[in-house]
Amino acid sequence: MAELLAIGQQEGHRWRQTLPAGERIRLGRSPRDGWMVPWDSRISRDHCDIQWKNGVLLVRTLETASNPTFFRDRPSREFYVRPGEEFRIARTRFEVRESVASAPPSEDSTQMSAARSLLDTEIAAAAWGITANLDIGDASEFDLLKSAIRSQLNANIDQAFFLLTCFLSSKKNNFGGVRFSTARREQKELMITRILKDLPKEARRHAMPLLFADESKAALKRLEAESPDLVPPSLSRERRLSEILAGQPSGQVTPWIQATALYSAAKSPSDEFEASIVVALQSKSGVVRETAVCALAAMAPDIFLEHVGLVADDTDDRVITAINRYRSSTGRATKDLLTTEKVKMLKTVSIFARTADHVLAAIAPLLEHNRLTANETLFEKGDLGNSMYIIYKGNVCVHDGNETIRELSDSDIFGEMTALDPMPRSASVTATSETHLYRLDQETLLELMAERTEILQGVVQVLCHRLRV
Repeated sequence: MAELLAIGQQEGHRWRQTLPAGERIRLGRSPRDGWMVPWDSRISRDHCDIQWKNGVLLVRTLETASNPTFFRDRPSREFYVRPGEEFRIARTRFEVRESVASAPPSEDSTQMSAARSLLDTEIAAAAWGITANLDIGDASEFDLLKSAIRSQLNANIDQAFFLLTCFLSSKKNNFGGVRFSTARREQKELMITRILKDLPKEARRHAMPLLFADESKAALKRLEAESPDLVPPSLSRERRLSEILAGQPSGQVTPWIQATALYSAAKSPSDEFEASIVVALQSKSGVVRETAVCALAAMAPDIFLEHVGLVADDTDDRVITAINRYRSSTGRATKDLLTTEKVKMLKTVSIFARTADHVLAAIAPLLEHNRLTANETLFEKGDLGNSMYIIYKGNVCVHDGNETIRELSDSDIFGEMTALDPMPRSASVTATSETHLYRLDQETLLELMAERTEILQGVVQVLCHRLRV
């Protein structure tokens, strides 16, 4: 018998529930039918579905959830949790525990059978990601799509590696929380060496894609030799893009991957994509609908006018912004960016360079656009502030009176010290040309630093550079 413990930040913000075998349960702040976590306002009303089956807890985050679910310190849409592990939503931790001690599972146990089935699913998903990126090729207009697929591929590889450890004894599967996909080469070699010694012969073949994940063609070649049924056929770039635009295969194509495919379609418009774009306009995902408007606008004007009515009553701010942007081309440069464009911008900023694309997509709606004219002052020395700024386009001068401290331009950040510790500004900032900025408030930045170690490291590096200068 297994239990789920919910643990909030304050005394009394917790509960314990027995996990019924095979039953799917809705978890959220106030679901109509399910388990409530009423103390955490950042958990969506309906946040995720959980199901205890064959010794593991399957967690699926709903597309409508406003915040990510974190497992092993990374946002994940779908993952498996074993007893002794935990996942987190906002400020609440969820621990899976077994109320009765059980013996280590044998190779023929039900749990091992489930692990094999789940492993096949993850390996097939990883094989699709490798094949899709090879099919898409190296054209620059598909860079964001390939990056999104690679991010999902890394998640599949991490989950597959975790499932491989299910075949090991509990004493040998502790890797200190290191994610396989982001581990250094020597760490990967050590991790692979440790699991290969103890893996059953049948499970060992599944480790091949992990060994050669950075060498796509070699990974597919080895997987085809061992498990040809898990490798999808190669397609032309156009057919592969059409498949992704349609959200297929559903198990591999996330809303973010579909959105980046729509963004690529906008860069290379084609009449054969029209039907898929129209379907995407009716997606449950706001970022997919937003980017579908972008793809639709890249087509002939009569096609845009014919179909844009499908989102005329949309209430999502991102979709409304996209519609307004493409109904009139006047002043387009001064309008807010699409989510995909914000992600591309964030990827050029040092503190976000190592953050997964889908995490940046979640950050994007939290950025507030500011436009400065030449010689306009954003704030003066001594002003109170609690936010940092990212320069999208333009130039600013950081100064103390008439003394210039430094000049900043595209992709630079400033104000990070006040965002970390709200105090009067230590200098003034004035635009030296027309400048477009994006503001990130203190609360959001601190939460990101707590949840994403690579962002924390990036901020520390920026502060160290400032001190050296």
